[in-house]
Amino acid sequence: MYDPEIERPVAMILNNCPEGDVTGADIAACTVWRGIIYAGDERKGGIGLLPSEGEKAPPAIVLPGFGPAWTALSAGKSSEKNPWDVFSLQGCDQ
Repeated sequence: MYDPEIERPVAMILNNCPEGDVTGADIAACTVWRGIIYAGDERKGGIGLLPSEGEKAPPAIVLPGFGPAWTALSAGKSSEKNPWDVFSLQGCDQ
């Protein structure tokens, strides 16, 4: 989602949310991470805003603080391998 107030793309990652009519408190309780998404280029070492619709996808996205947020969950604590904050693009269907 694009947040016009901060002029940045933001996202939420949810885990085990209830279905149907939910309240803001319900969503808050199942929110793992919420923050600004950045485009990353590991080859060039650059970080910036996501490209606009129709532009080429970045080679990576950065979700600042996602790794520690996931690790703090019970699901993350039981994982053998936990995610980091940088995710590389593996492929794209068009």
